[in-house]
Amino acid sequence: MTAPDASPDYERSGNIFMDDMLGKWVIPGLKASVRSKFPGAAEYHLCVRRADPRPEIMEVLSRFGRLGEIETAPRRDNSLYKIAGTPRYLEVMRPDLGKAQSGFIDEATFLPDGAKMIRILFNKGTPLEDAPFQQGKADGSIDPSKYWWWSSKSGWYTMPDITIESVDVPYNYVNQSPENPFVMEVGFVLNYLRKHYDEGMAISPANKIRAPSGQNDTPQAPGPPDSTGCNYGGVSS
Repeated sequence: MTAPDASPDYERSGNIFMDDMLGKWVIPGLKASVRSKFPGAAEYHLCVRRADPRPEIMEVLSRFGRLGEIETAPRRDNSLYKIAGTPRYLEVMRPDLGKAQSGFIDEATFLPDGAKMIRILFNKGTPLEDAPFQQGKADGSIDPSKYWWWSSKSGWYTMPDITIESVDVPYNYVNQSPENPFVMEVGFVLNYLRKHYDEGMAISPANKIRAPSGQNDTPQAPGPPDSTGCNYGGVSS
């Protein structure tokens, strides 16, 4: 569904609302004593933990001078794995208030270069043990320039295709409230806040209200047959 007003000023005002409310937001149903502490207890956890590739992958990357390419934003700055407090989080993410709603929410949710996807493909020939490799090299049946010695596997391997791609990783909004611990992706929280901005006006726009789930149920008349209490069985051959 579209927003009640798609003008740049309206979008910017909605983004400012989300930016401001994220630091004040409280989940419903908390006691007053917990509600007052809830916003200040917010943390933002990157949805990936630090992990090193398997040793054999590291060997290949090292052999071909690609190790430096696996560095990521959180590997360079470990504080990005867990950010305490909404002010610090928004300072780190720096979402553009002038963007359209979806762009703002993406920038406020996903950390660019949060991880790296590494693919190493060997598909240019069968690995060789040293003896047949040396024989093939001597009789000219193989081109030694197309092979490299993988010491930990004691074999000659053809040159792999290596692809290293950056991945944007989202943050979770985490609040360890003693009454009701809460975890939700930041983008979902922001969409919730934006929904209230779009639809919380004194006079709501007609035909532009989103259902709470983002879906509309279609009543059926008459209703479908009731299967409550039935047992179903069958054979497929």
